[in-house]
Amino acid sequence: GATLQQFFPSGLIAPNNLSETNISNTTYVMFTVDATNGATPAVNDTINAYYIKESDVTALTDGPLTGACTVTDGSAVVTGIADTTKCAAGQIITLSRDNAGSEVRQTNYIVSVDSGTQITLAVNVNLTGFSGTAYFTKGSIYYISDSDFPLGSANLSIIGRFVSLNGYVYIMTVSGRIYNSDLNSISSWSSTGFTNAQMSPDRGRTLAVYKNHIMAFGERSIEFFRDEGNATGSPLQSVPELFIRLGVRNEKHVTSLEDTLCFMANTSEGSNTICIMDGFQPKPISTPDIDYVISKIGPTNFELKAMRLNGKLCLLVNRLNTSTSQEFITLVYYVEDGIWGEWKVNEALTAADYTHPWQFPMG
Repeated sequence: GATLQQFFPSGLIAPNNLSETNISNTTYVMFTVDATNGATPAVNDTINAYYIKESDVTALTDGPLTGACTVTDGSAVVTGIADTTKCAAGQIITLSRDNAGSEVRQTNYIVSVDSGTQITLAVNVNLTGFSGTAYFTKGSIYYISDSDFPLGSANLSIIGRFVSLNGYVYIMTVSGRIYNSDLNSISSWSSTGFTNAQMSPDRGRTLAVYKNHIMAFGERSIEFFRDEGNATGSPLQSVPELFIRLGVRNEKHVTSLEDTLCFMANTSEGSNTICIMDGFQPKPISTPDIDYVISKIGPTNFELKAMRLNGKLCLLVNRLNTSTSQEFITLVYYVEDGIWGEWKVNEALTAADYTHPWQFPMG
């Protein structure tokens, strides 16, 4: 039952692009937060990255914590905490001048847990000159603070989802660079751990894992990489013979379908069609009618999801930003049957009524 929002302190933008990995028998959920809150990050936007440990969610090992503390304006040291047992380095923490959190606040992260009552933060406390008894709220969110992790300077704005392969975690930048973490780590990154998707002059959009390869999606290209186990630099090596001249508009247009992958292809001419990977080649599965609906409403108004329903593997093309019930539709592709259908609410209903898609007949 715990939701992600329970582990976020107040003051942070909602997370996006959740993905997960398993390292040393611990599951981690990784995601990004666009500090500039733009639709598609520019090459120098600041996109912060975070993760959650499974143990913090299931057992609340280093879970949510609130209480009083003592702060000194201009100092990173916070004292007077009743018990720091649930505090951990890297966790996001919000300080406030009053217990309701309605006055001046500051969002920070923990650098070290110094004792049972004291922590040190990354940035000096700044509650507009206030010193004395303050209040804190700490969730279970960890900030990736390694200085070698790309954070928006020098054209290194990250974009899309984290992916993992063979113990490494990868993230892409808008300029097409692919960074990797240290082996079996999320928080540690190397200054030389990167490679570039460069077979086409393109903007990076997202990464995906297909079979034992990393797919680097650009706006109009897909470059494949495999793990070569290089001793230095990036473990990845480009596989030129698998290059595809199709891309995606954003990360929401890529989803996994169990052992394969599906994406809404964006061509160099700007048209869109939905493809499923067959071997290492994209196989179009959308009909002219489906392509027309997507084009008419606008491809950025849809996202791809996958689910099993009554034993059927379904690709869901969900409508976003709906304003009327007439627009609130989900196009459904039944993978095993190779046919399309539609889930839709009745004309008189609203988006709030669209809660159980299996109630709607296929049309």
